[in-house]
Amino acid sequence: MDATQLLEPVLSGGIRLTNFFNGRVLTAEDLRTDQHANRAQHRQLAAAVGEGVVHGFEVADAGPQGSAPVLRIQPGLAFNRDGDAVALSRAVELRLVTEAEAAAPEAGLFAVCQPVRDPLELTNVGLYVLTASPASGLSDERAPLVEPGGDGAAGACASRWALEGVRFAAVPLPLAAADGTPTPLALELAGLADDVDEDVDLVLRGGSSDTAALRVRLGRRLSRLRSGAAYLCFGADRLPALRRAPFPAATGFPDPRYGTLDAMREEGKLASCEVPLVLFHLTRRGVEWVDAWAVRRPVHPSLTAGALSPLPGERALAEALAMVLQFQQQLRELRESSLTQTALAAVEADEYFRFLPPLGMVPILGYGATRGLNLPVFFGTLAATQPAPLEGEQLPVLGAAALLQAPIDLSQPHALQLFRLTAAGASGRPPWVAFTRRGPRAVPEHDGVAQTLRDAWTVYRSLARRGVHQPMEAAGAGARIAIAAAVQDVLSEAARGAAAAAAGLLDRAGALAAYQALHDLQDELADLFRALDATLAGHQARQEFATVVGAYLATSIPGGGPGLQPALAAGSLFAAVRAQDAINNYVGSQGDTVAIGFISIRHTGSPQGAVLVPGSSTPFTHDFEVTNSTDRTVRIVVEADIAPDGSPPAGDWAGRVTVPRAGASTLGILVASGQSDTVAVSILPPSDAAAGEQVELRVEARVPAPNNQRAYATLNLQIGEEPGEPVTRTLAFPNVVGPPSFINLLALAAGQSVTFAWDIEYNATEEPLVDTFQFEIVPETPQGGWGVQIAGAQPGALNRGVLLTAGAQPSAHRTSVTFTAPTASGSTFTFHARVSSTRLNVAADSAPATLGRA
Repeated sequence: MDATQLLEPVLSGGIRLTNFFNGRVLTAEDLRTDQHANRAQHRQLAAAVGEGVVHGFEVADAGPQGSAPVLRIQPGLAFNRDGDAVALSRAVELRLVTEAEAAAPEAGLFAVCQPVRDPLELTNVGLYVLTASPASGLSDERAPLVEPGGDGAAGACASRWALEGVRFAAVPLPLAAADGTPTPLALELAGLADDVDEDVDLVLRGGSSDTAALRVRLGRRLSRLRSGAAYLCFGADRLPALRRAPFPAATGFPDPRYGTLDAMREEGKLASCEVPLVLFHLTRRGVEWVDAWAVRRPVHPSLTAGALSPLPGERALAEALAMVLQFQQQLRELRESSLTQTALAAVEADEYFRFLPPLGMVPILGYGATRGLNLPVFFGTLAATQPAPLEGEQLPVLGAAALLQAPIDLSQPHALQLFRLTAAGASGRPPWVAFTRRGPRAVPEHDGVAQTLRDAWTVYRSLARRGVHQPMEAAGAGARIAIAAAVQDVLSEAARGAAAAAAGLLDRAGALAAYQALHDLQDELADLFRALDATLAGHQARQEFATVVGAYLATSIPGGGPGLQPALAAGSLFAAVRAQDAINNYVGSQGDTVAIGFISIRHTGSPQGAVLVPGSSTPFTHDFEVTNSTDRTVRIVVEADIAPDGSPPAGDWAGRVTVPRAGASTLGILVASGQSDTVAVSILPPSDAAAGEQVELRVEARVPAPNNQRAYATLNLQIGEEPGEPVTRTLAFPNVVGPPSFINLLALAAGQSVTFAWDIEYNATEEPLVDTFQFEIVPETPQGGWGVQIAGAQPGALNRGVLLTAGAQPSAHRTSVTFTAPTASGSTFTFHARVSSTRLNVAADSAPATLGRA
């Protein structure tokens, strides 16, 4: 091969255009050459745009016509892999039985695209891809024809127009990979398709063979087959391996061919001129379902060898969006099907779907909706917690992160994150729940990170909505703009971090980085407040806000924990979560998001008693009642563990304490104002637990920021060889009477006193019905000179005995305590109350409270 010189034109193989010059004799071939050149140039442009459906081409089952099933196809526009436009100008009804007809003459506008395929007959049951390809033909309208060399008179005629159109074909979907070896998913679907055919035969046979149970089973199998076949087209059977090892040694680049459609292209079963429109399932009954997004794609560039296919490029994002749309379409058709609401409420995700997309939205029953899915039944053990609230404007942030995740294989264990979609300012909640998967890099504190960052967004949004700390006089216009901008920065960072954490995209380092970014913005906001003009209204309140937030950021939080920056410097994600939680609590108290009142939790009993048998295969269950005595519905997080603060008992207790509704040791529940919910804590003691040893079960109920309320229940359990008698004694703090509402507990003056009173509830169904219990104030921080006087106790004592009668009104057991502020300013004191009986093996802890010396 001769080398090409610089600036030398390379013309071989280029597009040929007719060269026009005066005196040239033009023939039809010359004009067609220009037509082909124009088409080739358009194909070059189309190659840059990509292949896929631009709009239209919706396909639906039109029902049978005679003995043949029919599909109805709407007008549309698409581009095939060759760069040709595929356009349908009017709706058509397509018979799925091939009839012998004389082929119409082609006009020669497109390359030949007529793959040889067997005729489709009613006996050809199975999965098919409906494709569209460009076609051309000659019109019946005629134009006069003058023969060259004749006398100029028209002695014949020919077709006046060459017409562009579209041709449809049905291509069998092979249940095998590109190399011809079926994958486990393909084999599973092949077996499921056989089961469907057997059920269809029984239905068609009628009589006693056609039962209601059979039709329910057939519906489940058809739905699951549809979901699995769609994800076979997405390449879900090959993508996991490709994600784990995207750069094979043989080529050094990822293989862009991973879906079943790629295999069909490679094997010549799907021509480059064909655009896939829908996947449909044909049985002896006719068309069972039509699924567009299993094969339909928006326009995207084609991938070639060397392209980074598993990375989030245009094809990957187009396929992720198609997964979401495929699920939503299938779910919508399921919801609008002939299933009764009772049957719909019994639908379980893993029975009707083989895969779920990385992001989806589920219509649920309730909140005004009379038809929908039962949330706990549909997700079952897939969702570890109740849905967290999510503002609609945050959904795009969540979606952008979630679409980068892999689809959810329901044959494998997964934990999904649920979000209840809410509208800002709306009193009701839309009947939709969004879900995302938890990524494999999610950290153990994942839920805490996501919730704390969401809470930060909520409390700062409250500041912005109410205009808190913004000077309203004309001279403060610049300050208002600066404050609004600074708060908006915090909102944006909190929303971004919360969405990433909720989608499981943050590893430990990423979570710490998210908190560091949030710290920096909050620190800038505090600095801004310090720097604003002291003559502007609200200066003192801004200074107090800056002082408190600054202390929580730089030094410590109430209770003695490290501030956010020390926690980050130590690399402690747990401490960072707690620090930001405390900041959210304080910021929330400045806005309008804090619930008024308290929560409580109490042990209500156990059928197996208070003895744990090591190695038992049957879990020991203890019930706890959580009560919301605040003025609004709150999300209460219940956590359970064995000896979380003390020395660990003998044996490996990791993962031995779970909340069955959550499948983990943490459960989040929504409890309406004035209502209660019962939570069961399940314990499976390890086989190496020490007989005769006593362990403490601690159950904490807390309301996340901006409320940050906590309540505890503790239970002493014995390790023994035989289960004990059922536990029927309970203790609880159902009510606390605090100081007057006009007293700021964090701004007490020297010597100022406040009084708390705790009501105690004691219940028992067996002796002793009256007994003496120990009431005590438990400091959570150093007492620091704070005076504590329990009514009826010796001066300065932190405990006293109280006589409790089972079944008496809680107020009859009321115990009051007076606290007096020290002389030293800046001192804080956090404490909680406890009532217990070691002999009766019962105890209860109140929610903690914090006092502050101004």
